Amino acid sequence: MIFPCGGEGIRSMKIRSSLCIVSAVLICTVLMGSSHAGAQVLINSWENSSEGWGTFQGDYQISGYSTTLGVTDGTYSMTITSPSNTAPNYAGLVGGTASTAITQLLAIPGQAISVDVYTSPGAFSYMQWDLATNGAGGYNSVDGYSYSQSPVIGSETTLTWTIPSSLTSTYLANITTPTSLNFQIGGGQSTGPATFYMDNLRASIAVPEPASLALLGFGGLSLLGVTMRRSR
Repeated sequence: MIFPCGGEGIRSMKIRSSLCIVSAVLICTVLMGSSHAGAQVLINSWENSSEGWGTFQGDYQISGYSTTLGVTDGTYSMTITSPSNTAPNYAGLVGGTASTAITQLLAIPGQAISVDVYTSPGAFSYMQWDLATNGAGGYNSVDGYSYSQSPVIGSETTLTWTIPSSLTSTYLANITTPTSLNFQIGGGQSTGPATFYMDNLRASIAVPEPASLALLGFGGLSLLGVTMRRSR
């Protein structure tokens, strides 16, 4: 789901269905006055398809889809390779298609974005990841370009970024602006083609205390309304 979210297909169907579930959870939470609730929205699982994703400004390229390595959701993971074995320069991007569904997810306070990453043993000496949003308010690094997330080389790792309130407020004011999610990836490579696998990109909504529930309820109703209109 993410650079203009054109190419709806399976990816958009997953988002619309997931957003309906999230909207219902948020609305029920508000009505019940609960102070502890949560939900996850699957954004992409790359089921033998790029689902609108691509690589930009660097040596990385989508080289296929694996049914054995890095699969944590569905049947496939997306395989990313640096065939020329040049060291990552922190400028290469792996990103998706922009959509208003992503914008609406980012507008919900307490939002976190997670992705599962498997790195082949010996392919990298280390990796550092940054998540950036491109949409309302321009291009913004979620962690201030600190590259705060690093997968464990040779194993499966979940990388998670919490959307800061400064960005959340931007998206609340621009809920109809399409947004894309982009990963900037740097680090050091070892010998041979550098390959890693991505799967199960999702949003995790942590519902805060009652003081913020009214805002969450409004966001949930907005999501539900947009989703219902698009599904007709």
